[in-house]
Amino acid sequence: MPQTVTAVLTSVKFAAFMKGVFGFAFSSLVSRAFRPKLKEPDMGDLKGYGVQVNTQSSKVNLPLIYGVSRVGINRAYVTSSGADNQYLHIIGLLGEGEIEGFSDQIDGVDPLYLNNKLYTEFGTQNVYYELFPGSSDQAVCATLHSAVPEWTDPLRYTAYIYVRLKFDRDKFQGLPDITVGVKGLKVLNPDTGDRAYSSNPALCCFDMMTRSPYRGGFGISADRIKTTSVETARSYCAAKGWTCNMPVRDNNPVTDNIQLILNNFRGEVIKGATLFEIRFKDLNHEAVVMSLGESDDIIASSFSVQQPDVFNTPTAVTIEYL
Repeated sequence: MPQTVTAVLTSVKFAAFMKGVFGFAFSSLVSRAFRPKLKEPDMGDLKGYGVQVNTQSSKVNLPLIYGVSRVGINRAYVTSSGADNQYLHIIGLLGEGEIEGFSDQIDGVDPLYLNNKLYTEFGTQNVYYELFPGSSDQAVCATLHSAVPEWTDPLRYTAYIYVRLKFDRDKFQGLPDITVGVKGLKVLNPDTGDRAYSSNPALCCFDMMTRSPYRGGFGISADRIKTTSVETARSYCAAKGWTCNMPVRDNNPVTDNIQLILNNFRGEVIKGATLFEIRFKDLNHEAVVMSLGESDDIIASSFSVQQPDVFNTPTAVTIEYL
């Protein structure tokens, strides 16, 4: 499954910030406003949590964001700085990198939302942000490092947003929920060799099949997948206008997650004698059919994960050294 990143909350500074700028007891504030939002879920995989919900947990998997989606953050770092702790700094994890960046602007404004409102409604002087796509050579956030020198993590391969809020009693009555509209992962087109953003479900499927298992993929070598089948499926999806716009975040078997992508175009992964192929049920025919030729040596349809029967697996081995 996708990697997890440990969530850190500098509670002393955060408490000082809340008490200093809001001007009333921090414990009362937490009990009435913040505690429900900051409570770490007790579910290991967080199934059932909406993709726009804000979390603060080390148990949250980094989602794979394919296509265009609006997603909530996982607060990995929160601290304050400035005179009377007037600035609140938030590192919000979005997903695995590298993503394209923000989705299309709304009336010239980046799709960054606080409490389901565009950030401009809170005053541009009160909200500053930077989006980091999660590249392999991503640099540390210089703005946060300048304000808080202890922050030195570049979070490479992790897409995240840095948000700095300036206290305004008329704008903020609590820590806002932050959601971001993003264009998701850059995926490889095996026919051209280019890696770029695409919402084509055939390319998204190829990405998950070949992505490292440490980063949410199946880990199949690209040379074990028939390139022509990927290109045929890609062209078919493009002609039909089918797209894949979904964050994959639940802690499911990767085969189930691949099936979620295949469902976008009635796709199927076929295992032949030597290569995997991506096929689809063609809607151009009167009946939904999958095109197969004489050269197709099919062994199995779709993925399966097998392991020995637990009753036939030894729990211990006795070894005698000579």
